[in-house]
Amino acid sequence: MVIPRRNVIISLGQTPLKRLLPLLLGVVASLAVLFTWQQLTINGQIHIEQLIQQEANAIQSQLSEGLSIRVLTLRQMANRWEANGGTPTALWEADAEAYVKDFYGYQAIALVDPSFKVRSVVPLAGNEAAHNLDFNRETAPPNYFASRS
Repeated sequence: MVIPRRNVIISLGQTPLKRLLPLLLGVVASLAVLFTWQQLTINGQIHIEQLIQQEANAIQSQLSEGLSIRVLTLRQMANRWEANGGTPTALWEADAEAYVKDFYGYQAIALVDPSFKVRSVVPLAGNEAAHNLDFNRETAPPNYFASRS
């Protein structure tokens, strides 16, 4: 006996809505996965930006602290100069030499008078061009005191 195909579909209870249900569930599940993935991606980017900001703040703090120490040590030299009405050349040069040696990045420390003329440079070796430099001259090259890398 031959059963028409149409009767088989109806007899199995397969209506068009029931046949589309797995497809609809698949689409809904795919959309949920895509939405979740997008949220995780956004949260990951926000987390990375926060980590970068924290690192930038830490680096800024370290640089500020390092510069503060350098400025304070040079300020001590200036305070001694002001308190004593000058510093003996040998003492000033010893201080400057110690600062250049102890603090990485200094190429030289110069004693500049109120008229912006360089009176002394420590160390002089390699910095001869800066000795007696007049910062009032507009033609002075800007690289005399470039820091070492």
